[in-house]
Amino acid sequence: MTSSQLPPIDLPAYDADKREANEARYRSNHVGTCIVCGRPLSRSQADNGAWVHMSTDWQVISPDDTEADSQGFFPIGSECAKKIPAGYRN
Repeated sequence: MTSSQLPPIDLPAYDADKREANEARYRSNHVGTCIVCGRPLSRSQADNGAWVHMSTDWQVISPDDTEADSQGFFPIGSECAKKIPAGYRN
């Protein structure tokens, strides 16, 4: 199965309260946040880390999917990236 044949998947489950707390706690000194948990990403993590392609249905889609309605790519932290199958990470 090629990556373009991968079906959409949901983001890993996360605690919404914990995500909001992470976003509030780390409002400065970072360039982005993990799309799953809200933890901050340094410039190096954002530049060299994993990214996931999100559909407008808020599902993770194959990085090379050109047929789905795309929101684009979002950064994902190293711990959360372990929860996403390799074929979906860019």
